[in-house]
Amino acid sequence: MSEKEQTPFVYQQWFNATLGASDLAFLTRQQKIDTNRIDFIRAAILALPVDTVDRHLGAFGKALVDSITALPPELKPRYLKAGLRLVGGHESAEPARKQVAYYDGLLQEVQFHARVDGDVTVGHGRPFGLQLCVRHSDAVGRESGGFSKYLQNQQGMQYYYNPYGGSPVNYRDDLEKKIRETLHDGFEILSITWHDDKVIPRGYGRPEWRETPLAYILLKAKDASADRIPPIQLDLDFLDRRGKVILPIESPIVFIDARSEKPPARALAGLVLTQILDDRDARSGKLSLEVKATGRGIIPELEDLVNLSLPGFKIENTTDHSLAVTSLYTDGDAIAPVCERNWLLNLVQSSESDAPKMFAFPKLKLPADEVVYKHYVDADLVAVKETLALAGLPLEPKSPWEWVSAAVLFVVCGAGLYLLLRPSKHAVEEMAAAYAVPAHITPFSVLSLLRSMEQDPRLGLPDDRRAELADTISDLELRYFGPGADTDGQADLERLARDWVTRAS
Repeated sequence: MSEKEQTPFVYQQWFNATLGASDLAFLTRQQKIDTNRIDFIRAAILALPVDTVDRHLGAFGKALVDSITALPPELKPRYLKAGLRLVGGHESAEPARKQVAYYDGLLQEVQFHARVDGDVTVGHGRPFGLQLCVRHSDAVGRESGGFSKYLQNQQGMQYYYNPYGGSPVNYRDDLEKKIRETLHDGFEILSITWHDDKVIPRGYGRPEWRETPLAYILLKAKDASADRIPPIQLDLDFLDRRGKVILPIESPIVFIDARSEKPPARALAGLVLTQILDDRDARSGKLSLEVKATGRGIIPELEDLVNLSLPGFKIENTTDHSLAVTSLYTDGDAIAPVCERNWLLNLVQSSESDAPKMFAFPKLKLPADEVVYKHYVDADLVAVKETLALAGLPLEPKSPWEWVSAAVLFVVCGAGLYLLLRPSKHAVEEMAAAYAVPAHITPFSVLSLLRSMEQDPRLGLPDDRRAELADTISDLELRYFGPGADTDGQADLERLARDWVTRAS
């Protein structure tokens, strides 16, 4: 063949087929690369006549670079790395070599991290938490625009716009799918709680690096054989000079111990416990007790939370409404789940012959920030003081006759007290007749009234009041009978007389 007719097409087809499909449009990320076959292709090119080897490697390298823009974003890194293995250090593939170096540099500055919340001795059948986050350098965080987009689904977003084209990506749903596919074999996934998409990256101890929390996974090991959390994959997308590229990263393997049936207690802070007693059916020997617990951390089992020994009663059955993560607490040094858990206990009296008359609420086994006790009075919930709740709450309501007797006693006592303290009619009339405002108001009649009061020992005026009365008398004498006496003051005299008559009464 002449030099113009020579083409690397056969080697490109061979290379594509080695990747999984002779037509690149049908390549998928699930197809595995046969690296040994790539070495066979390179050996076949090197076996050509010496004067054609460099030309064929150059043509292949140029075709490799030209195909970058046509590749799906998720296949770019794998395709380019395999092509560079074939062409070696040939200068024609230098742009592809720089592209791969850029990808490798990005992967050196970003990590997908998974860690168990608390002790790695998680046991089996007991819930524990797994935290997922992206750790990254400050530079990558700035250039990428942050990693909170992996907490969003772009499908259906009102203001979604992609200047580079392409359909919207449901980042959060894609990651959740990978989480469930990875963990479903050995674990029961109770819930996946996502952080808010406005979450702020946090420092975690590495200089010039930050971490963006993504999710909190509530898990249970299905049996004692679980010994590790397998790697979970996250697809990171970036923009290079030739468009979008997707770089898959994986979380490291996390080793755990699930052998114990009763592992150590998980960390718990800010515990608030509410106990609600429904004793409206106490006469038939049946009660119900609802226990609600909230806190930052994993709420333990009921028997680890309160003392279930209830004198006079036994637990007929218990309904556990399971653990739920309501939100994620990010204000402290460490991220913690805000959890709640409810139980409903149906109680029956232990012995019909000796029906208990009091009910003492279960005592806590763990320290709590707040404990609330309540019980039903008809259809209303009424709070109960802690001392009464723990000492014993009466179950039998008081007889109505007891209330009637108490009311009658109160009325009798009140009436007796009134009769004892009420002044006699004769005394009232005597006092009223003794001191009254004079019918004809003159300085003489008012002074006569005031002097009579001053000299009357029955009034029992205190010393300060008697001294005030003496000063009033002196002022009247000076005003009306002293030098420059005022004769126009009848209104003031009447008001003064009425004031002292009122005081004397």
